[in-house]
Amino acid sequence: MEDRAQDYDITRTVLAAFPESKVIPVGHYKDVFNRPGQDFLAQKETPKLILACRRERFLNEGSPMCERYGHSRFYYATMMMNCIYNCAYCYLQGMYPSANVVAFVNTEDYFQAVNAILGLAYISFSYDTDILVLKRKLNNVKR
Repeated sequence: MEDRAQDYDITRTVLAAFPESKVIPVGHYKDVFNRPGQDFLAQKETPKLILACRRERFLNEGSPMCERYGHSRFYYATMMMNCIYNCAYCYLQGMYPSANVVAFVNTEDYFQAVNAILGLAYISFSYDTDILVLKRKLNNVKR
């Protein structure tokens, strides 16, 4: 967990859901997630959850090749990176050097970025992960 991610409600919820887990502080999620020499397949056996704060680029312009559902403007937000599953057909396999999952806990910053957009736009909040699966997993944890 990044040091700056400690004081967020999402962080407290996740840590309460997994009281037996070992918390390892890191300065920046990329120190763990992007380090060289990782073994993706070994990590996929027991992926870790890295809680972090997104520092910039809360919204990205979507590709013109993607479905826009009738909207002239399409953006996506990367609120998580990677997925807990290992589906053979998924484009996420091998997209990142790590099999661990990064969850950005500073959601208010994302919503401020959305509010700064003027006019109607299509915004995807689960573009590079299956964010609903992790939410469902957290909701099913006995507390």
